[in-house]
Amino acid sequence: MKANIMDVNNRKIYKLILGKINEPNVGDKNLIFCKRGSTAVWTTNNSSEGILDGLNRNESYETTGPLIRIRFFGGWINLSDMINDPNFVEKAYELGVPMGETLKHKPANASAPIFAVWAEKDPESLNLERIQIIKGWYANGSAREQIYDVAKAEYAATAKETGEAQLIAAWTDPDFIVGQPALYYARVLEIPTLYLPDEGNEQLETPSPMIQERAWTSPIWYTPRPLR
Repeated sequence: MKANIMDVNNRKIYKLILGKINEPNVGDKNLIFCKRGSTAVWTTNNSSEGILDGLNRNESYETTGPLIRIRFFGGWINLSDMINDPNFVEKAYELGVPMGETLKHKPANASAPIFAVWAEKDPESLNLERIQIIKGWYANGSAREQIYDVAKAEYAATAKETGEAQLIAAWTDPDFIVGQPALYYARVLEIPTLYLPDEGNEQLETPSPMIQERAWTSPIWYTPRPLR
Protein backbone atom coordinates (compact mmCIF):
# COMPACT_ATOMS: atom_id res chain seq x y z
CA MET A 1 0.00 0.00 0.00
CA LYS A 2 2.86 2.42 0.73
CA ALA A 3 4.19 1.99 -2.76
CA ASN A 4 0.79 2.92 -4.19
CA ILE A 5 0.65 6.07 -2.05
CA MET A 6 4.12 7.10 -3.17
CA ASP A 7 3.13 6.45 -6.76
CA VAL A 8 0.10 8.73 -6.40
CA ASN A 9 2.32 11.42 -4.87
CA ASN A 10 4.69 11.15 -7.82
CA ARG A 11 1.88 11.77 -10.28
CA LYS A 12 0.57 14.60 -8.13
CA ILE A 13 4.00 16.22 -8.42
CA TYR A 14 3.95 15.89 -12.18
CA LYS A 15 0.55 17.57 -12.47
CA LEU A 16 1.55 20.38 -10.13
CA ILE A 17 4.83 21.00 -11.93
CA LEU A 18 3.58 20.69 -15.49
CA GLY A 19 0.07 22.03 -15.03
CA LYS A 20 -2.99 20.36 -16.48
CA ILE A 21 -2.29 21.24 -20.12
CA ASN A 22 1.18 22.61 -20.82
CA GLU A 23 4.62 22.59 -19.33
CA PRO A 24 5.23 25.54 -17.00
CA ASN A 25 6.80 28.75 -18.24
CA VAL A 26 9.91 28.27 -16.14
CA GLY A 27 13.12 30.08 -16.89
CA ASP A 28 13.28 33.37 -18.76
CA LYS A 29 10.04 35.28 -18.15
CA ASN A 30 10.60 37.30 -21.35
CA LEU A 31 10.00 34.23 -23.49
CA ILE A 32 6.63 33.20 -24.88
CA PHE A 33 5.44 30.09 -26.67
CA CYS A 34 3.43 29.32 -29.78
CA LYS A 35 -0.13 28.06 -29.40
CA ARG A 36 0.35 25.03 -31.61
CA GLY A 37 1.77 21.78 -30.30
CA SER A 38 2.66 18.20 -31.19
CA THR A 39 2.62 14.87 -29.39
CA ALA A 40 5.02 12.08 -30.38
CA VAL A 41 4.97 8.41 -29.42
CA TRP A 42 7.78 5.86 -29.71
CA THR A 43 6.40 2.68 -31.27
CA THR A 44 7.67 -0.44 -32.99
CA ASN A 45 5.36 0.31 -35.95
CA ASN A 46 3.00 3.01 -37.18
CA SER A 47 -0.18 0.98 -36.88
CA SER A 48 -3.01 2.18 -34.65
CA GLU A 49 -2.26 -0.74 -32.32
CA GLY A 50 1.41 0.23 -32.12
CA ILE A 51 0.59 3.85 -31.36
CA LEU A 52 -1.94 2.86 -28.71
CA ASP A 53 0.63 0.54 -27.15
CA GLY A 54 3.16 3.39 -26.98
CA LEU A 55 0.59 5.67 -25.38
CA ASN A 56 -0.33 3.01 -22.83
CA ARG A 57 3.36 2.72 -21.93
CA ASN A 58 3.57 6.53 -21.69
CA GLU A 59 6.60 6.42 -23.96
CA SER A 60 5.61 9.74 -25.44
CA TYR A 61 6.60 13.38 -25.40
CA GLU A 62 5.21 16.74 -26.39
CA THR A 63 6.54 19.77 -28.21
CA THR A 64 5.41 23.35 -28.74
CA GLY A 65 5.34 22.64 -32.46
CA PRO A 66 8.68 21.54 -33.97
CA LEU A 67 9.13 17.83 -34.64
CA ILE A 68 12.07 17.42 -32.27
CA ARG A 69 13.06 13.81 -31.57
CA ILE A 70 13.96 12.74 -28.02
CA ARG A 71 15.09 9.56 -26.35
CA PHE A 72 15.22 9.47 -22.53
CA PHE A 73 16.34 6.50 -20.42
CA GLY A 74 17.14 5.92 -16.76
CA GLY A 75 18.89 3.20 -14.82
CA TRP A 76 21.50 2.34 -12.24
CA ILE A 77 24.43 1.57 -14.53
CA ASN A 78 26.84 4.02 -16.15
CA LEU A 79 24.86 5.03 -19.23
CA SER A 80 27.59 7.51 -20.16
CA ASP A 81 29.63 4.53 -21.36
CA MET A 82 27.10 3.78 -24.09
CA ILE A 83 25.62 7.11 -25.27
CA ASN A 84 27.93 7.14 -28.30
CA ASP A 85 27.41 3.45 -29.04
CA PRO A 86 25.63 2.77 -32.39
CA ASN A 87 23.40 0.34 -30.46
CA PHE A 88 22.68 2.85 -27.69
CA VAL A 89 18.90 2.54 -27.86
CA GLU A 90 18.86 -1.26 -27.79
CA LYS A 91 21.30 -1.36 -24.85
CA ALA A 92 19.40 1.35 -22.97
CA TYR A 93 16.16 -0.64 -23.24
CA GLU A 94 17.99 -3.73 -22.00
CA LEU A 95 19.80 -2.10 -19.07
CA GLY A 96 17.41 0.70 -18.11
CA VAL A 97 13.87 1.99 -18.58
CA PRO A 98 12.51 4.52 -21.12
CA MET A 99 10.41 7.62 -20.50
CA GLY A 100 7.08 6.82 -18.90
CA GLU A 101 8.30 3.94 -16.75
CA THR A 102 9.47 3.47 -13.16
CA LEU A 103 13.11 2.84 -12.31
CA LYS A 104 13.87 -0.66 -11.17
CA HIS A 105 14.69 -1.06 -7.48
CA LYS A 106 18.04 0.41 -6.55
CA PRO A 107 20.84 -2.18 -6.39
CA ALA A 108 22.85 -2.22 -3.18
CA ASN A 109 25.99 -1.05 -4.98
CA ALA A 110 24.31 1.92 -6.75
CA SER A 111 24.57 5.40 -5.29
CA ALA A 112 22.18 7.36 -7.54
CA PRO A 113 20.15 6.93 -10.74
CA ILE A 114 21.80 7.75 -14.06
CA PHE A 115 19.91 9.15 -17.04
CA ALA A 116 20.75 9.35 -20.73
CA VAL A 117 19.04 11.72 -23.12
CA TRP A 118 19.43 12.22 -26.86
CA ALA A 119 17.75 14.88 -28.97
CA GLU A 120 17.68 15.72 -32.67
CA LYS A 121 16.34 18.93 -34.19
CA ASP A 122 13.41 19.24 -36.55
CA PRO A 123 15.01 19.59 -40.02
CA GLU A 124 12.55 22.40 -40.77
CA SER A 125 13.19 24.32 -37.55
CA LEU A 126 16.02 25.92 -35.58
CA ASN A 127 19.02 24.22 -33.98
CA LEU A 128 19.02 22.99 -30.40
CA GLU A 129 20.35 25.14 -27.57
CA ARG A 130 20.35 22.79 -24.58
CA ILE A 131 19.00 19.72 -22.83
CA GLN A 132 17.72 19.96 -19.29
CA ILE A 133 16.57 17.35 -16.80
CA ILE A 134 13.92 18.49 -14.36
CA LYS A 135 13.57 16.67 -11.07
CA GLY A 136 10.33 16.86 -9.10
CA TRP A 137 9.48 15.69 -5.62
CA TYR A 138 7.00 16.31 -2.82
CA ALA A 139 8.09 17.82 0.50
CA ASN A 140 6.33 19.57 3.37
CA GLY A 141 3.01 19.56 1.59
CA SER A 142 4.14 21.13 -1.67
CA ALA A 143 5.67 20.15 -5.00
CA ARG A 144 9.32 21.04 -5.55
CA GLU A 145 11.44 21.08 -8.68
CA GLN A 146 15.07 21.49 -9.63
CA ILE A 147 16.32 22.19 -13.17
CA TYR A 148 19.68 20.82 -14.29
CA ASP A 149 21.41 21.78 -17.54
CA VAL A 150 22.96 18.55 -18.83
CA ALA A 151 23.98 19.51 -22.39
CA LYS A 152 24.46 22.90 -23.99
CA ALA A 153 25.43 23.98 -27.48
CA GLU A 154 28.50 26.17 -27.61
CA TYR A 155 27.79 29.85 -28.26
CA ALA A 156 24.06 29.20 -28.63
CA ALA A 157 22.18 32.45 -29.21
CA THR A 158 19.43 33.78 -31.46
CA ALA A 159 21.29 33.47 -34.78
CA LYS A 160 19.99 30.56 -36.86
CA GLU A 161 23.46 29.19 -37.58
CA THR A 162 24.26 28.63 -33.90
CA GLY A 163 23.20 25.69 -31.77
CA GLU A 164 23.49 22.00 -32.61
CA ALA A 165 21.56 19.58 -34.80
CA GLN A 166 21.93 16.91 -32.10
CA LEU A 167 22.68 16.92 -28.39
CA ILE A 168 23.35 13.92 -26.16
CA ALA A 169 24.26 13.57 -22.50
CA ALA A 170 24.36 11.26 -19.51
CA TRP A 171 23.63 12.68 -16.06
CA THR A 172 23.69 11.40 -12.48
CA ASP A 173 21.43 13.00 -9.88
CA PRO A 174 23.83 14.80 -7.50
CA ASP A 175 21.08 15.38 -4.91
CA PHE A 176 19.59 11.89 -4.79
CA ILE A 177 17.93 10.78 -1.54
CA VAL A 178 17.22 7.06 -1.33
CA GLY A 179 13.98 7.35 0.65
CA GLN A 180 12.47 10.22 -1.35
CA PRO A 181 10.05 9.47 -4.21
CA ALA A 182 10.85 11.57 -7.26
CA LEU A 183 10.28 12.00 -10.96
CA TYR A 184 12.61 13.09 -13.73
CA TYR A 185 11.78 14.38 -17.18
CA ALA A 186 13.92 15.75 -20.00
CA ARG A 187 13.38 19.05 -21.74
CA VAL A 188 15.00 20.15 -25.00
CA LEU A 189 15.16 23.83 -25.98
CA GLU A 190 15.74 25.30 -29.40
CA ILE A 191 17.77 28.48 -29.70
CA PRO A 192 15.64 31.58 -29.03
CA THR A 193 14.36 33.52 -31.99
CA LEU A 194 12.29 36.60 -32.70
CA TYR A 195 8.56 36.14 -32.23
CA LEU A 196 6.73 36.65 -35.51
CA PRO A 197 3.03 35.87 -34.94
CA ASP A 198 0.90 34.63 -37.81
CA GLU A 199 -1.29 37.26 -39.42
CA GLY A 200 -4.63 37.45 -37.65
CA ASN A 201 -3.43 35.89 -34.39
CA GLU A 202 -4.27 37.81 -31.25
CA GLN A 203 -1.41 39.68 -29.62
CA LEU A 204 -0.62 39.32 -25.94
CA GLU A 205 -1.28 42.31 -23.70
CA THR A 206 2.45 42.56 -23.10
CA PRO A 207 4.03 40.97 -26.19
CA SER A 208 7.51 39.52 -25.92
CA PRO A 209 10.07 39.85 -28.72
CA MET A 210 11.40 36.31 -28.26
CA ILE A 211 10.13 32.76 -28.50
CA GLN A 212 11.91 29.53 -27.57
CA GLU A 213 10.38 26.33 -28.89
CA ARG A 214 10.85 23.17 -26.83
CA ALA A 215 9.96 19.56 -26.22
CA TRP A 216 9.51 17.63 -22.98
CA THR A 217 9.23 13.95 -22.21
CA SER A 218 7.01 11.84 -20.06
CA PRO A 219 8.71 11.36 -16.69
CA ILE A 220 10.72 8.48 -15.35
CA TRP A 221 9.59 7.70 -11.81
CA TYR A 222 11.63 6.72 -8.77
CA THR A 223 9.78 4.92 -5.97
CA PRO A 224 11.83 3.77 -2.96
CA ARG A 225 11.70 0.11 -2.05
CA PRO A 226 9.00 -0.37 0.62
CA LEU A 227 10.28 -0.82 4.15
CA ARG A 228 9.88 -4.32 5.52
